[in-house]
Amino acid sequence: MIEKSIMKRPMMKWLAAALALSICAAVLLPAAPVRAEEMPPEENSGTFTLTLPYQALTEQGWITSLAVPGAFPETREALKAQTRSAIWGGPILTKLGGICYGPSGKESYYSLDMTPVLQQLARFGISGDFWIRDDGVKMYGQYIMCAANYTFHPYGTLVESSLGTCIVCDTGGFAQVDPFMLDIAVAW
Repeated sequence: MIEKSIMKRPMMKWLAAALALSICAAVLLPAAPVRAEEMPPEENSGTFTLTLPYQALTEQGWITSLAVPGAFPETREALKAQTRSAIWGGPILTKLGGICYGPSGKESYYSLDMTPVLQQLARFGISGDFWIRDDGVKMYGQYIMCAANYTFHPYGTLVESSLGTCIVCDTGGFAQVDPFMLDIAVAW
């Protein structure tokens, strides 16, 4: 009898926790995602960040923001001169340094033809235009292009780097060796 009551208590705590979690999820999760088509046409150009008020679980993992078609709030001229993240006061990635430990972890850089990456972004419906910032960083709309492990940084999500906000649009072999690393696209 004593053994059965001891076994029931942990199970009851687990059930109570599961019930509380399911109630929170029901309250936090929206009935339908925001779509660009629901926005007024004059605001439906470029790219904007949809910051979620909670973490959303996708097939690729947990996310807190999405890059979606919509308003382009910053001008290209302001972004061209940017050389670092507005929210990061630590070291920044440079060609000379090669690697950097930024706000999201280890960062490195790569310089390849971005045509296949741009084609894939278009296939996924993520709108934006490709351009190169004054410091040589490759941009897509208002975001830095980066490669990451899709398990930890799902395709199309935003992640902060030492150089600014990146959109995850590529991956590589490094992602298997160091799954938390970001590889920043540059023209160096």
